Amino acid sequence: MHQIQVACILHHGRHSKFFDAYLRRLVDEQLLLASATTEVGIGGDLRTSLCCVQASGQGFELEKKAPVISYALASDAILLTARRHPGADSSDQVQVLLEKGQYELEEMTVWDTLGFRGTCSAGFTLRGGGHLAQVLPASFSTVLAHTMHPYSHLSWGSLWLGMATDAVAKARSAVRAKLLDDPSTPPPSALRLAETDELLFQMRSVIHGTLAEYEELLSSDDDDARSQFGFSVRVNNVKVITSDLLVEIVRRALQIVGISGYETILRTACRVTCVMPWRCVDGEQRPYPWSQCHDAGGLQAALTHGSPGWQRRDFHSACILMSSGTLASCLSRLSSRTRSG
Repeated sequence: MHQIQVACILHHGRHSKFFDAYLRRLVDEQLLLASATTEVGIGGDLRTSLCCVQASGQGFELEKKAPVISYALASDAILLTARRHPGADSSDQVQVLLEKGQYELEEMTVWDTLGFRGTCSAGFTLRGGGHLAQVLPASFSTVLAHTMHPYSHLSWGSLWLGMATDAVAKARSAVRAKLLDDPSTPPPSALRLAETDELLFQMRSVIHGTLAEYEELLSSDDDDARSQFGFSVRVNNVKVITSDLLVEIVRRALQIVGISGYETILRTACRVTCVMPWRCVDGEQRPYPWSQCHDAGGLQAALTHGSPGWQRRDFHSACILMSSGTLASCLSRLSSRTRSG
C-alpha cells in the first residue's frame, strides 16, 4: 500500500514544491505512508467520496469516516481521498496528504484479521487539516486510471508470481530428487511438473506483457491511452488471472511434492506468516518488529511485550502453520496471557 501511494505522488505531484520536498523527506527519513480511500456509506466505491476539503484561506479541514485505514497507527502520514470542495459531486475527488500531528484518529472498528492480516486495517474517524499545498494537483480520477489501478494490480500480480515461482522451484527440486534415486525411470510427477511449469509461464506472460504495455504508456506520456477502457480491463484482468493461477499452481506443486510439502511449510512458516502483535512505544501502540518474530523465541517475546489486546484468532492464524513444538510452547504463553488479560 505504501509503494502504491508513493507512486501516486511521484507520478502526479512531482511538479508541486510541497510534494517534491515530501518525496525527498520520505526517502531520507524512511517515512511510512498509509492509505484511506474507502468511506462509510459508499460501499467500497473508490470513485465516490462523501467527505470534502473545506478550505479556509490557504488552509483546509476535513473529516472522513474510513472503515479501513491500512496500518494507520504505525504510519507517518495518510494519503486520503475526498471531494474537492463542499459543493463538488461525489466523483469530483482529490487526494490529500496529512502528516502525523495534523490529524486525530478515533477508532470505529477493531482490526478484523480475516483477509489482509498484515495490514492491521482498523476503521477510524479521521479529523484533520493542513495547507492547501497538501492537496495533490491532479484529480483522483486521473491518479486512479494512470497510476493507482495499474500499479496496484501489477504489484499484487508480481508478488503472486514470486510465490508461484517459489512453489514450482520446490516441486522441481522434489522431482529432481526422485530422478537421482532412480535415473532409469522418470517419475509420474515429472509430467505434472511440466504442466505446472506451463501455468507459471502463462502467469509470467500476463504480468510481463501488461507491464511492458504500461511502461510504454508511461514513456510516451499518452494520457488518453492510459485512460482508455480497454487498458483498464486488461490491467484488471492481471489481478483476476494471476490470483486464480497462483492457487492452481501452488495446489499442483503441493501435489507433486506430497506430504513433505507440509513439513517444509512447518519449518519456515514463522518467518513468513502475517502476524502483527502490538507493544507500547513512547505511549503509542506500535507493531512488534517483524525481524524479531522469525522463530519460536521471537514470537514468544512478541507475546510477552505485546498489548493485552492481542487476540486468540490473530495468533491462531499463524499457529496452523507451525511445528508442534513451537505451537505448544506459544499456545501455552498465549493461554497465560489470555487468563491474565
